[in-house]
Amino acid sequence: MSDAETADEQCQALTSGGERCTRPAQGDGFCYQHGPDDETIDDHQSEDSDMADNDSVSETEIGTVREKIRQVAADLIGRPLVSVVSVDRDRSRGEDNNEEGWVAAVEILERKSVPDTQDILGRYEITLDADHEITGYRRTHRYRRDDMDQDV
Repeated sequence: MSDAETADEQCQALTSGGERCTRPAQGDGFCYQHGPDDETIDDHQSEDSDMADNDSVSETEIGTVREKIRQVAADLIGRPLVSVVSVDRDRSRGEDNNEEGWVAAVEILERKSVPDTQDILGRYEITLDADHEITGYRRTHRYRRDDMDQDV
């Protein structure tokens, strides 16, 4: 399945934290929790394109980092990858180190349950250096798939 097909099958709504909902979309483009009245990614595309003009990071480089994360996350953490939630420049290296790396947030299936709304997911941060080599990872949060109060 291509990234375009995956994106079309992902809910279009934004969460309260401003991130795209990671749940699968139904026929109307929204998950069971969201609907057309919710704020969507389309509402922010013009803002995102304005920010992209001001940022020196190309979409190609972000795509390269995202693909690297998709390839290694499951093996690195030892559990199935659910989704890549975000990819950002890692600016936490301080002023002394001019070489910026990358940080990606991913959701990992930690425990499969029936029904799947009771699955336990883990949110992990994976860090990469400027050459896209993995430098570390850590779990930042654990929650049930249906946890509507998550702000991670």
